[in-house]
Amino acid sequence: MNAELIAHGWSNGLSGMVGGLQNYMTYSNSVLYAKTGGKGQISSLAIVFVTASLFVVGPSITDYLPRCMAGTLLLHMGVDLTLEGVYDSIGQYDNFEYAGIWLITVVMTVWGMTAALIAGIIVALSTYAVQSINYHNPIRQVLTATSLRSSAWTRCASARSILENSKTGRSRILIFQLQGHVSCFNIANKQIFVFYVTILRYLTS
Repeated sequence: MNAELIAHGWSNGLSGMVGGLQNYMTYSNSVLYAKTGGKGQISSLAIVFVTASLFVVGPSITDYLPRCMAGTLLLHMGVDLTLEGVYDSIGQYDNFEYAGIWLITVVMTVWGMTAALIAGIIVALSTYAVQSINYHNPIRQVLTATSLRSSAWTRCASARSILENSKTGRSRILIFQLQGHVSCFNIANKQIFVFYVTILRYLTS
């Protein structure tokens, strides 16, 4: 999915430079492509060729396609994405975040996509506010750079080769993800200061 997002960014940038239209990524199409075994350059080029052919042929080809085929695909993707959103995510989020997922699902079903986007913004802001109040430990999680990669794409080849190396790369980078805001005279600031002092004492001992 990350590679697809980067590819969409490049294609949109190039299209904008020549005055073309933007494209957008449809998550359901990506999921369907992946779960039907699509991978590699051959599958991707086949989709490009079929899509370009449809632009030439036009919508007249839909007269020869059975309507049940489109209905089956829509039903399959609807059930699959619903299960992925509300069932597979059980236990991966706290209760407040999971309730937000259900709220967005219900709003989208009843009132549509636009209302769901507004509900998603409200849920995201509310979740951030609640978690900022509840989490008193300044360390949110500790993990390596293999699972939390940086978004920098301007690195030179030598830097990328070091990061991809199994001995000197991302597995040797330890990330402390902090929680909350750092401002003067607040509790989180004091805890983070104590945390840094503890780390420095450990490194110098």
